[in-house]
Amino acid sequence: MPSKTLEDKVDDLTKLVASLEQQVQALKGQFNGITSEKADLAREVGSSGRSLAVLEHQLKDLRGWKDGFGSVDQLKIDLAIARKELDELKRWQDEVKKQKDEWGRRLWALISSIIVALTGWTLGYFSRPK
Repeated sequence: MPSKTLEDKVDDLTKLVASLEQQVQALKGQFNGITSEKADLAREVGSSGRSLAVLEHQLKDLRGWKDGFGSVDQLKIDLAIARKELDELKRWQDEVKKQKDEWGRRLWALISSIIVALTGWTLGYFSRPK
């Protein structure tokens, strides 16, 4: 195989340089894409940091709210007490209703006796001889 001439070597080098130049351009494009993606990522990380701060604040508020109510066991005890008081109020309401009904019956018994007495007196007064 004959040895390459200088022109052939220059042509080969020119082809290599052109190929390398294309690869460098491709790498520059990828680098620019990576740079823009890095900027997008930095914005997202900043946004996530703000979101995380908001979530931490809301979690702190929620814990304070929970501590204000006390433990679940205490809430169960309070609920049981409230139910007991409600049952007592219902019993008291029933007793008051029964007393009201009883007084109503007694009043009607008294009024009916008075009406009968007045009717008897009126009939006796107007039916007597003059």
